[in-house]
Amino acid sequence: MLLRTWLPYDWTPRSEAYFVFPLAQGTPGKQCGLAATGDYQPSLRSPWLAAGEVLNKIVSSSESKLRAMSAEEIAAEWWWQWDKKRGVEWNTYAFCKVLEMHKERWRRWKEMHNGSCCVVERVRDKYVIPRVREFLAALDVHRGGHG
Repeated sequence: MLLRTWLPYDWTPRSEAYFVFPLAQGTPGKQCGLAATGDYQPSLRSPWLAAGEVLNKIVSSSESKLRAMSAEEIAAEWWWQWDKKRGVEWNTYAFCKVLEMHKERWRRWKEMHNGSCCVVERVRDKYVIPRVREFLAALDVHRGGHG
């Protein structure tokens, strides 16, 4: 393993102090007692752990906001519309991109509120198919109503 070439032989996931600076290491080649127990000052903590904590807070906040939304609010988040300045190909691409993003969000919301049984089918029937119909109607208008 490539990383193994620069990690000490006794490195474990609890030895984050190796990534801080030499003062936190103690004896070269030996784990620092602080790193082994995890009982070291916040200023000596690995920047990776701090970043992980920030990301966990962001995800947790996002998940709680999603959980608090009503069915009407989640459905109202849809924001795609046909761009008259662009062609069919670009609009199809943009629609698919937005649909994929919303589909994932709708699926997560459904799982939070209704469990994981038949989520794909419920999301498809309630959210995705109506948006596909909306796209096809916009495509028909773009083509001049000639189908």
